[in-house]
Amino acid sequence: MQENYNQLQTRMGEIWNLTKAQAVLNWDRQTKMPPKGAAARTRQTSTLSRMIHEQYTSQEVGQLLENLGPWLDELDFDSQEASLIRLAQREFYKRTTVPADLVEAQAKASGEANVAWMKARQENDFASFIPYLERMFGLARQYAKCFPDADHPYDALLDQFEPGMTVETVSRIFNEVKGPQSDLIKAIHESNVEIDDSLLCQHYPKEKQLDAALEAAQILGYDLERGRLDLTTHPFATSFSVNDVRITTRVNENFLNACLFATMHESGHALYELGVSPLLEGLPLARGASSGIHESQSRLFENMIGRSRAFSIYLLPILQKYFPAQLGGADLDTYYRAVNKVQPTFIRVEADEVSYNLHIILRFEIELGVLNGDIPIKDLPEAWNEKFKAYLGIVPPTDTEGVLQDVHWSWGLIGHFTSYAMGNIIASQWWHQMAEEIPDQDELMAQGNITPIREWLIENVHQHGKKYLPAELIQHTTGGPIDSGPYLDYLGSKYKKLYNLS
Repeated sequence: MQENYNQLQTRMGEIWNLTKAQAVLNWDRQTKMPPKGAAARTRQTSTLSRMIHEQYTSQEVGQLLENLGPWLDELDFDSQEASLIRLAQREFYKRTTVPADLVEAQAKASGEANVAWMKARQENDFASFIPYLERMFGLARQYAKCFPDADHPYDALLDQFEPGMTVETVSRIFNEVKGPQSDLIKAIHESNVEIDDSLLCQHYPKEKQLDAALEAAQILGYDLERGRLDLTTHPFATSFSVNDVRITTRVNENFLNACLFATMHESGHALYELGVSPLLEGLPLARGASSGIHESQSRLFENMIGRSRAFSIYLLPILQKYFPAQLGGADLDTYYRAVNKVQPTFIRVEADEVSYNLHIILRFEIELGVLNGDIPIKDLPEAWNEKFKAYLGIVPPTDTEGVLQDVHWSWGLIGHFTSYAMGNIIASQWWHQMAEEIPDQDELMAQGNITPIREWLIENVHQHGKKYLPAELIQHTTGGPIDSGPYLDYLGSKYKKLYNLS
């Protein structure tokens, strides 16, 4: 059996190399590629997508998995061998169920749609993006039909990002948090407590912002020997190996938060990938367990550390070094309150913690509506604005600030948005667990010492990569399933103090 496993490991390593080559091309598309390179880049990534799919679904892999089936039952569940076999089994099943020509069509359509989205977003031209959106959602429906045993077509789409997650589970969790978060927003509004965030809305030069954000990332633990920071339209992190994980950000010269906190957010993603055990390097196990687990890391570093009062004690003097005219006279309380101001915003990535999940819930409901045929693509701006008004009390003045703001649909990531809200909830569970094991958390953050927090995460989350399903990892770390309680406790405790609520 060992020889069969060695052959499987070799094949999985080759597939992973192709996947990472594709990731390099996609990173370049978003950061460095000249506009006229788009057509060729789409052909290249489409070819790689087809090759990866064919490798995963080859007769050789199928035979190896069949041979290894009895051996899997004898292996230690936590072993690397068992984990790799389980992952290969899941991939083989899903990919043999989806035709190769559909996979290639999705990759080709995504490349074209992404270019169209960037232009439509820049020009506030939703109409020009309609054909591409219709194509992406149409392909998503075709993908879902490949899994007729799913209780809901959306389950098959969710499973790409959150293995084992279902519409039923998501709806239950969203219903648990939707009411309390709405009530908290209402209480904050009725408190009549006004937080002045004008110090964040001054002119902050682009290069100084990038320098400050990069220093903040390094304080969190981001290693420039193993990564780099670049500009892009929509911030993201991408991993090419456990020693090459890159982040991107964007700059608004009239609003400090956009670059600073986007960079800390992407640093959280990067630190996850950098913390994967070197023993998993070169295999599909060397990645995050799911998008939601990944988001738990980015939200933890952005908010629970980055926006904490304790870390602000350390960070504010560093920001004042870069922006003496803008922040030189700011005291800690003013800065801390400003970066945590609760105020409805049009842009998801700039939303405050209290309202953020409502941004996700409306996207989840819209995606379900489109897939069910209840919302025609051409009516998306109207549906978006109606839900925005209902949930957040504001209406985006343009589609660029509304339905066109996110890159996800152009990439074909339908079903992915739920991961952001799940990330908030999971992060709170781990933060609660960590606080019990690291009781001097605040004192450490106030000194800029994030090492114990990062080491706890490496030990309990990062090192395992994709060895476990999300539910298994959460159970292993917390002793229970995903639980919205710590998240609601975290929000209530923090924001009731900020807004003098009883």
